[in-house]
Amino acid sequence: MEIRQLKTFQTIVNNGGFTKAAAKLNYAQSTVTGHIQEIEKELGKPLFDRLGRQIVLTETGKQLLVYTNEIIELIEKASQLSTNNKGVSGTLVIGASESLTTYRLPPIIRTYKANFPQVQIVLKPLTDEDIFEELKLGQLDLAFFMGRSITNEELTAIPLVTEKMALVLSNQQSPKAGNLLKDFLPDNEVILYTSRGCDHRYFFEELLNKHSYTPSETLEFWSIEALKQCIICGSGTSFLPLITVRKEWMNHELTCILTKENRIRTQMVYHRNKWLSPATQNFIKLVKKEAKNWEKEMISYDIN
Repeated sequence: MEIRQLKTFQTIVNNGGFTKAAAKLNYAQSTVTGHIQEIEKELGKPLFDRLGRQIVLTETGKQLLVYTNEIIELIEKASQLSTNNKGVSGTLVIGASESLTTYRLPPIIRTYKANFPQVQIVLKPLTDEDIFEELKLGQLDLAFFMGRSITNEELTAIPLVTEKMALVLSNQQSPKAGNLLKDFLPDNEVILYTSRGCDHRYFFEELLNKHSYTPSETLEFWSIEALKQCIICGSGTSFLPLITVRKEWMNHELTCILTKENRIRTQMVYHRNKWLSPATQNFIKLVKKEAKNWEKEMISYDIN
């Protein structure tokens, strides 16, 4: 089993197919196929299940991917010995939820690229479930997750900021006065949810159950942007991180009612056994520095 074969295998997985891997590596597709066949011959087991036009990793493929990522990481680590004095370079693969991809990370990436132009950043918008799966397989250098505290022993999680949460209504609605979350909701309201697998959705469902609130209807959206437009049009109510609706709130396009029940945290996560390259270490430093401003900003919205 050769390094170039393992790199071909990793590229197929990361790029979603043989054809894309061939283009990425500038190989003929027959070369890519040959590399995989040689590995499968040596292991005596297939690496992929071919399901029509799709390929899916077999259990053997999943196990080999973990070792492959570790081996290639070690090679990259060794190569840094000769490049440390030439500036930080390499590829940094980051996974993040939609909220953080859209509302937290862009300014950090802009600043980082200005300081480390030789680093290629691959930003992967992922669901929470996909984030943890790719971290486990070593496919991500860093991940950013918005949810409750992570206690997985395989992962190192760095809390960055406790996010303010808001009940979000259209300006046409007249929320009732009261102290409990349910007392701000109009009777028989349509509730708009983000997609499943999102932790703040589960938090919202828990709050509604806690206060025995029954909506007239529920709708599910894959995009927060689409969900916000429906709220503005008066099509329902949702419960979202303040950062996702702050702009529209300040522009008086919708109404936000902040809640004291803030258990949602933005966290930076990486696999405990993952080698932190110079590119990754510098990104972590920049995020920690920026997170201090996030915390100050959230404190400014504290409810008395």
